[in-house]
Amino acid sequence: MFRLRGSTVWQVAVDKKSNEIRALPALLEMPEVKGAAAADAMHTQRAAAELITGQGGDCVLAPKGNQGSLHKDAKDWLGDPGKAGKMASHQKAGCGHSRVETRTTTVCRDIGPLQDAHRRPGVAVIGKVESVRVSEGRTRTETRHCIMSRKMSPEDFLKAVRNRWAIENRLHWVLDVRMREDDLRNRTGRGPENLAGIRRLVLSMAHLMDDKLSVRRRFLRAAQVPEYRPELIGNAAKLAETL
Repeated sequence: MFRLRGSTVWQVAVDKKSNEIRALPALLEMPEVKGAAAADAMHTQRAAAELITGQGGDCVLAPKGNQGSLHKDAKDWLGDPGKAGKMASHQKAGCGHSRVETRTTTVCRDIGPLQDAHRRPGVAVIGKVESVRVSEGRTRTETRHCIMSRKMSPEDFLKAVRNRWAIENRLHWVLDVRMREDDLRNRTGRGPENLAGIRRLVLSMAHLMDDKLSVRRRFLRAAQVPEYRPELIGNAAKLAETL
């Protein structure tokens, strides 16, 4: 699936005997994907990085269990006190949704030995974002490690990581929870792919609304207020202009 400026503009169906990793090359062949800058943790693969960077794009990849050695080495590198002088940090605090969150971003661009050890494209800078959230008297800490194919400041690194994470929050979570995609029973023919495309189109149009309603309230308003529907559907033209 490819998203541009917060909207889903292209998707490739995954064959039953295949997986998302094998479907990625077909998606990246589309001209609109050139310059893409994010990928799911599943795609933190050498081949995926080569495809994206080979088209002039940038990678924002999150190594996890599927890239255990790279993930461990990146964590150890960023956690080494002896390399503190080679790192840059930035802290940003904010509040909203009844919580206070502080994000501390640490970036290291001097990673020559790490690059030599793994010898893979898409690793120009490594960094982490530590989030501390305080809500209703409870504190939650989360750390995300990412590798990127372009050197950048801690501030830009934080923006790139948050944009990548927004794919999960603004797309997959809404599809799973609000639109209950996993509960749908259509399984045969082109129906699943066609309906998935319609759901993503509707969600993209909802995201393009400039009112102050949440996506959930926009869906409810469209269901209850006939006058609101043409305004929502009219965003399809805005979506087409982004292509």
